Amino acid sequence: MGEHHTGQGVSSQPTPLDTFRTAQYTALKSEECTLIGIGYQLTLADLVAAGTFLSIGIQSYVGILLVYPLLALLIGAAWAENQFARRQIEGQIENVLAKLGATESIASGSNASGETWRMRLSHMGPRALFVVTQGVSVVLYWVKKVPSAGPSEHQGLAMVFDGIAIVITLVLVFTTHRPAHKPVAGCRSS
Repeated sequence: MGEHHTGQGVSSQPTPLDTFRTAQYTALKSEECTLIGIGYQLTLADLVAAGTFLSIGIQSYVGILLVYPLLALLIGAAWAENQFARRQIEGQIENVLAKLGATESIASGSNASGETWRMRLSHMGPRALFVVTQGVSVVLYWVKKVPSAGPSEHQGLAMVFDGIAIVITLVLVFTTHRPAHKPVAGCRSS
Protein backbone atom coordinates (compact mmCIF):
# COMPACT_ATOMS: atom_id res chain seq x y z
CA MET A 1 0.00 0.00 0.00
CA GLY A 2 2.97 2.28 -0.03
CA GLU A 3 6.55 2.65 0.98
CA HIS A 4 7.53 2.77 4.59
CA HIS A 5 10.12 5.23 5.75
CA THR A 6 12.74 4.21 8.23
CA GLY A 7 15.37 6.43 9.67
CA GLN A 8 17.93 5.25 7.12
CA GLY A 9 16.04 5.27 3.86
CA VAL A 10 13.05 3.77 2.16
CA SER A 11 12.11 0.17 2.84
CA SER A 12 9.83 -1.82 0.56
CA GLN A 13 9.03 -4.34 3.31
CA PRO A 14 5.59 -3.88 4.88
CA THR A 15 5.51 -3.65 8.64
CA PRO A 16 3.85 -6.43 10.64
CA LEU A 17 1.03 -4.01 11.45
CA ASP A 18 0.46 -3.30 7.75
CA THR A 19 0.46 -7.03 7.03
CA PHE A 20 -2.15 -7.50 9.76
CA ARG A 21 -4.29 -4.66 8.43
CA THR A 22 -4.07 -6.01 4.90
CA ALA A 23 -5.23 -9.42 6.14
CA GLN A 24 -7.99 -7.70 8.10
CA TYR A 25 -9.06 -5.80 4.97
CA THR A 26 -9.16 -9.05 2.97
CA ALA A 27 -11.27 -10.78 5.64
CA LEU A 28 -13.69 -7.84 5.84
CA LYS A 29 -14.09 -7.72 2.05
CA SER A 30 -14.81 -11.46 2.06
CA GLU A 31 -17.46 -10.91 4.76
CA GLU A 32 -18.94 -8.06 2.72
CA CYS A 33 -19.19 -10.32 -0.33
CA THR A 34 -20.92 -12.95 1.80
CA LEU A 35 -23.45 -10.39 3.06
CA ILE A 36 -24.12 -9.20 -0.49
CA GLY A 37 -24.86 -12.80 -1.48
CA ILE A 38 -27.19 -13.25 1.50
CA GLY A 39 -29.02 -10.05 0.54
CA TYR A 40 -29.57 -11.40 -2.97
CA GLN A 41 -30.79 -14.73 -1.57
CA LEU A 42 -33.28 -13.02 0.76
CA THR A 43 -34.59 -10.88 -2.09
CA LEU A 44 -34.94 -13.98 -4.27
CA ALA A 45 -36.68 -15.88 -1.43
CA ASP A 46 -39.23 -13.08 -1.15
CA LEU A 47 -39.78 -13.03 -4.89
CA VAL A 48 -40.32 -16.81 -4.98
CA ALA A 49 -42.64 -16.67 -1.95
CA ALA A 50 -44.64 -13.85 -3.53
CA GLY A 51 -45.01 -15.75 -6.79
CA THR A 52 -46.02 -18.93 -5.02
CA PHE A 53 -48.53 -17.36 -2.64
CA LEU A 54 -50.04 -15.10 -5.30
CA SER A 55 -50.39 -17.99 -7.78
CA ILE A 56 -52.06 -20.28 -5.26
CA GLY A 57 -54.23 -17.44 -3.99
CA ILE A 58 -55.46 -16.46 -7.41
CA GLN A 59 -56.00 -19.98 -8.74
CA SER A 60 -57.39 -21.96 -5.85
CA TYR A 61 -57.27 -20.77 -2.25
CA VAL A 62 -57.85 -17.05 -1.79
CA GLY A 63 -57.25 -17.11 1.98
CA ILE A 64 -53.56 -17.88 1.53
CA LEU A 65 -53.11 -14.35 0.20
CA LEU A 66 -53.47 -13.12 3.78
CA VAL A 67 -50.55 -15.27 4.97
CA TYR A 68 -47.96 -13.85 2.56
CA PRO A 69 -47.63 -10.33 4.10
CA LEU A 70 -46.60 -11.88 7.43
CA LEU A 71 -44.02 -14.07 5.71
CA ALA A 72 -42.73 -11.08 3.75
CA LEU A 73 -42.36 -9.19 7.04
CA LEU A 74 -40.06 -11.91 8.36
CA ILE A 75 -37.99 -12.05 5.18
CA GLY A 76 -37.88 -8.24 5.02
CA ALA A 77 -36.67 -8.03 8.64
CA ALA A 78 -33.87 -10.49 7.84
CA TRP A 79 -32.97 -8.44 4.75
CA ALA A 80 -32.89 -5.21 6.78
CA GLU A 81 -30.65 -6.82 9.41
CA ASN A 82 -28.34 -8.05 6.65
CA GLN A 83 -28.12 -4.51 5.23
CA PHE A 84 -27.33 -3.15 8.68
CA ALA A 85 -24.52 -5.71 9.12
CA ARG A 86 -23.19 -4.84 5.66
CA ARG A 87 -23.10 -1.17 6.55
CA GLN A 88 -21.12 -1.97 9.71
CA ILE A 89 -18.61 -4.02 7.70
CA GLU A 90 -18.23 -1.15 5.24
CA GLY A 91 -17.44 1.18 8.14
CA GLN A 92 -14.79 -1.22 9.39
CA ILE A 93 -13.30 -1.48 5.89
CA GLU A 94 -13.07 2.31 5.65
CA ASN A 95 -11.38 2.40 9.05
CA VAL A 96 -8.78 -0.20 8.03
CA LEU A 97 -8.14 1.57 4.74
CA ALA A 98 -7.66 4.88 6.53
CA LYS A 99 -5.08 3.25 8.78
CA LEU A 100 -3.33 1.83 5.72
CA GLY A 101 -3.39 5.23 4.07
CA ALA A 102 -5.58 4.09 1.20
CA THR A 103 -9.13 4.72 0.06
CA GLU A 104 -11.75 2.31 -1.24
CA SER A 105 -11.39 3.68 -4.76
CA ILE A 106 -7.65 3.09 -4.68
CA ALA A 107 -8.05 -0.38 -3.19
CA SER A 108 -10.72 -1.50 -5.65
CA GLY A 109 -9.31 0.30 -8.67
CA SER A 110 -12.55 2.18 -9.22
CA ASN A 111 -13.11 5.80 -9.96
CA ALA A 112 -16.75 6.16 -8.92
CA SER A 113 -17.64 9.79 -9.41
CA GLY A 114 -20.87 9.82 -7.47
CA GLU A 115 -24.34 8.48 -7.11
CA THR A 116 -26.42 8.25 -10.26
CA TRP A 117 -30.15 7.78 -10.58
CA ARG A 118 -29.52 4.16 -11.60
CA MET A 119 -27.65 3.50 -8.37
CA ARG A 120 -30.44 5.01 -6.29
CA LEU A 121 -33.01 3.02 -8.26
CA SER A 122 -31.06 -0.22 -7.83
CA HIS A 123 -31.32 0.18 -4.07
CA MET A 124 -35.03 0.93 -4.23
CA GLY A 125 -35.92 -2.29 -6.08
CA PRO A 126 -35.34 -4.80 -3.28
CA ARG A 127 -36.90 -2.45 -0.73
CA ALA A 128 -40.01 -1.87 -2.82
CA LEU A 129 -40.33 -5.58 -3.61
CA PHE A 130 -41.23 -6.44 -0.03
CA VAL A 131 -43.87 -3.74 0.42
CA VAL A 132 -45.40 -3.82 -3.07
CA THR A 133 -45.89 -7.59 -3.08
CA GLN A 134 -47.49 -7.39 0.37
CA GLY A 135 -49.90 -4.74 -0.87
CA VAL A 136 -50.68 -6.71 -4.02
CA SER A 137 -51.48 -9.76 -1.90
CA VAL A 138 -53.97 -7.89 0.28
CA VAL A 139 -55.56 -6.08 -2.68
CA LEU A 140 -55.97 -9.34 -4.61
CA TYR A 141 -57.62 -10.93 -1.59
CA TRP A 142 -59.96 -7.98 -1.31
CA VAL A 143 -60.82 -8.05 -5.03
CA LYS A 144 -61.40 -11.83 -5.14
CA LYS A 145 -63.10 -12.43 -1.80
CA VAL A 146 -64.97 -9.36 -0.62
CA PRO A 147 -67.36 -8.81 -3.56
CA SER A 148 -68.59 -12.40 -3.43
CA ALA A 149 -68.91 -13.27 0.26
CA GLY A 150 -67.25 -10.53 2.28
CA PRO A 151 -64.49 -11.21 4.75
CA SER A 152 -65.23 -13.32 7.80
CA GLU A 153 -64.34 -12.05 11.25
CA HIS A 154 -61.07 -14.02 11.22
CA GLN A 155 -60.15 -12.82 7.77
CA GLY A 156 -60.91 -9.23 8.75
CA LEU A 157 -58.56 -9.62 11.70
CA ALA A 158 -55.96 -11.16 9.38
CA MET A 159 -56.26 -8.13 7.11
CA VAL A 160 -55.61 -5.85 10.08
CA PHE A 161 -52.50 -7.86 10.97
CA ASP A 162 -51.43 -7.73 7.33
CA GLY A 163 -51.82 -3.94 7.32
CA ILE A 164 -49.67 -3.73 10.44
CA ALA A 165 -47.12 -6.09 8.84
CA ILE A 166 -46.96 -3.88 5.74
CA VAL A 167 -46.32 -0.76 7.84
CA ILE A 168 -43.62 -2.52 9.90
CA THR A 169 -41.98 -3.85 6.73
CA LEU A 170 -42.10 -0.38 5.20
CA VAL A 171 -40.34 1.09 8.23
CA LEU A 172 -37.77 -1.72 8.43
CA VAL A 173 -36.65 -1.77 4.82
CA PHE A 174 -36.79 1.95 4.13
CA THR A 175 -35.10 3.13 7.32
CA THR A 176 -32.17 0.73 7.01
CA HIS A 177 -29.10 2.64 5.93
CA ARG A 178 -28.37 1.69 2.40
CA PRO A 179 -24.86 0.53 1.63
CA ALA A 180 -22.57 3.07 0.08
CA HIS A 181 -22.41 3.08 -3.71
CA LYS A 182 -19.03 1.48 -4.08
CA PRO A 183 -18.12 -1.28 -6.42
CA VAL A 184 -17.12 -4.35 -4.48
CA ALA A 185 -13.95 -5.69 -6.02
CA GLY A 186 -13.54 -9.43 -5.92
CA CYS A 187 -17.18 -10.37 -5.25
CA ARG A 188 -18.71 -12.88 -7.60
CA SER A 189 -22.43 -12.97 -8.07
CA SER A 190 -23.73 -16.47 -7.91
